Formats: sequence, structure tokens, C-alpha cells
Amino acid sequence: MRQFSTYIPPGHCNPNTARLIHMMKVYIKKAVIIILLFAPLLGATAQHAGTVANTPLTTAIRDIATGFDNKIPADTKVVGIGNVTPFARESTELSMAIAGFLVSQKKFRHIVLLYEDWLLRPLNDYLTDKRPFDSTTVDSLVRISLANSSSRNTSFSSFAIWLKKYNLDHSESMVDISGIVADDLIPPAYFLATYIFPADRTSGLMLSKKWGANSYDDESAFKDITTWYQQVSKNTALFNKHKALLVRCAEDIEHNDIIRKGSSLIMKPKVLIDLKTRAMAGLVQKKSDRQTIIYANNEDIARAAFVFNGDTLTSLGLLLHEQLKDRYYSCLTDFGAPSDLNQIDAQTGQLTVTTIPGSEYLQVLSRKKPAFFMPEDKQDFKQYRPRTIFPVIGIEREIVTNSDLPAADALFIIKHLSSTGFLKRITDIAF
Repeated sequence: MRQFSTYIPPGHCNPNTARLIHMMKVYIKKAVIIILLFAPLLGATAQHAGTVANTPLTTAIRDIATGFDNKIPADTKVVGIGNVTPFARESTELSMAIAGFLVSQKKFRHIVLLYEDWLLRPLNDYLTDKRPFDSTTVDSLVRISLANSSSRNTSFSSFAIWLKKYNLDHSESMVDISGIVADDLIPPAYFLATYIFPADRTSGLMLSKKWGANSYDDESAFKDITTWYQQVSKNTALFNKHKALLVRCAEDIEHNDIIRKGSSLIMKPKVLIDLKTRAMAGLVQKKSDRQTIIYANNEDIARAAFVFNGDTLTSLGLLLHEQLKDRYYSCLTDFGAPSDLNQIDAQTGQLTVTTIPGSEYLQVLSRKKPAFFMPEDKQDFKQYRPRTIFPVIGIEREIVTNSDLPAADALFIIKHLSSTGFLKRITDIAF
């Protein structure tokens, strides 16, 4: 359920689409190797820190503040920002401006992406330490950490650069980024290098030798990891010495448990998606001890269900509303005029320019003003039907609204969209 490709179970997409999604996932293993080997070296040549400059993003944040400043209730715990389509530049930049406003003006201190947390850690570690700013490092880490995400684009990279500078200027209360998706198993080697060796070298050497046997499989290794954690957690002195590390280890074990449990539901896609969505909602609750921003697609953020291949599914936004009530605030983006955007052709795996229909109703609304808020614009919200444009041709998701529950608290309308600029993966760059 990462932002680029929300989980698509077997039988819910054609074989070509399934192969395409598999091809995107194989890059993860390569990315992990690069992260482990090169991430510590990326900050070798740094530029001077300095304050956040007057960039297009800072200008957009000021524009957002003009109409948005007093709209969010003071007791809000989580704000969801929905992107109508992740392959559009304008809606992505607008989403980043909203996030920047929440960080700089409302002091939100945690950003959640619909992506795997363990893959985001190298980027977050750099954004939240006091190493001087270096644009090349940020750019490289976005390429690596977000290798299979629609956020691997120039707009998000610009936001990450802004956030690094912001954190250096606010070192006493930095903003961090994490993920909440459980799509791919975290490999045993990651647990060994990240948790077991640092906390318990003796066990690390023993397990390393044990797992080195050709006949030893990952499933057996995962059981060893769980057994090791249970033993370490009973050793009070050792656990307290490495508490932060071991708490994260427990979260990663839970991540793998969700995926392993889901493997038994592979032929029950609706049940499987619900399992993962509820797990994500639980993680958001754990992370929202500080005010939290969630950036995802409209169907994930709206307080509404959505239909996918005939199944009506509960969205993350709807679950958060059920759990947090009025402390969950939902922002959606949409557009008025027909727009030519890149989408993935499931048959070829290539980007293809496609004309996405506009909305006459939104064109009318946008002539009034660019943003609408509940409850003052209640009548306009009654007639609005939220949209989400999935980036793969032929895959559609319809957001199903409830007349008794507005899908969003805020709607930001863009007149026209154009394709975003994607960063090449590190593995695609010729050295």
C-alpha cells in the first residue's frame, strides 16, 4: 500500500500489470545493498547550512497560510494530505506546500508516507541529524530510500531539501519522516546488521554462522529472530541499554508478522487489504504522540470507502476518523480542466501520455476561490465527488462518499495538471 502502488492482490490485475509491479519491487533488494554500503558516505562533502531560503516552496507555504491559517482545530492529532494523482507536478507541489505550512506554522513534527519504514530510515536519519546541508546527499537519499515510490520526484526532493534546512534551523524540535506500509519482508541480514550484532554480538556471530548454511531458509531465520528478541527482552539490563534499538526491532518483527499472516490470505484480497489498512491505522496511532501529517493519495486520505475491482474497501482515512473522530483532519486535492499526464502502460511498463478528464463542477468552484473548507462551504462539499487517478492505465478506484459524513475538511482545487519530473534510480544511473 505504498503510495506508488497500493497493494494489488492476485486476480485483481492482469498478468502484465502483475509482472510490472513485480519488476518495480525487485529494485528494493538492490536499494537495500546500496543503503547499507554507501549511506554513511553520502554526506562527505557538505555545503553550509544557512536558513531556509526564499524558494518557490516557501512562497507557496505563505500562500497556503493566507487562507488556511485558522482552519485546523487546535486539538487535531493527524492531518491527512491527499494527492489526486501522484504523477502530477502541481498537485504534488501543492501537497508539499500544505505539509510545509503544517510544519512551519502549526508545528507538526512527524510526517508519515505510505511506504516501508525501514527503507525510509537512511533519508530520515540524514534529515534529522546535525550534519550540514548538502543537496547532493538529499537527492541521492531520495533516489535510494524512495526507489519504488511515486515520491521519487523533483517536487518531493525539493521538499526534503527544505525540510533538512528547516531542521537545522530548529534543531531543538526536528521533524522526522517514517513509513507505515508492510509490503515486503525485511530480510534476516537487516536484523542481523541493525539489531542483533549491535545489541548482542555473541548471538550475532552464532546466527550468522547458522544462517550461512545453504539449507537454511528465511522463514527459519525469522523464527530465530523472534526467539532472540524474546530472550533479550527478558534481560532487563541489556534491554534498557539498547532500548530504542530493540523497540524498533520489535516494530520490524511486527512488520514481517503482518506480511507472513497476509500470505495465508492471498486468495482473499479484500480481507488482506483490510488487514494491512488496519495495521497502518494502528501504526499511525502509535506515531501520533506528536502532531502527525500523512501524505498519500486521495482514496487513502478521504473519510470514505473506495471501490476497487468490485470490492468496497475501508480507507485509512475512514479508519482514522473512526478512531480519532474530530482529531483527524482530511485535506484533498483535485483539478478542473482536462490534463495530459504520464501514466504507466501495463502492457509495456512504459510511461504513456494520457488525457485525464476534468470536472466542470470543479472548474466552476475554482472561479470562486482555490480552497474550500468545512463547515463554511458545506453546500459546495455536498455536490463534490472526490476523485483519485491511479498511475497505471486500466486500474481505477472510485471513492464512495457518505451523505452523512463529508469526505474531507478541506479541498484544494488546481486548474490544470502536468506531469511530474521523476528522479532516476541510483541503479539506473551509469557511472
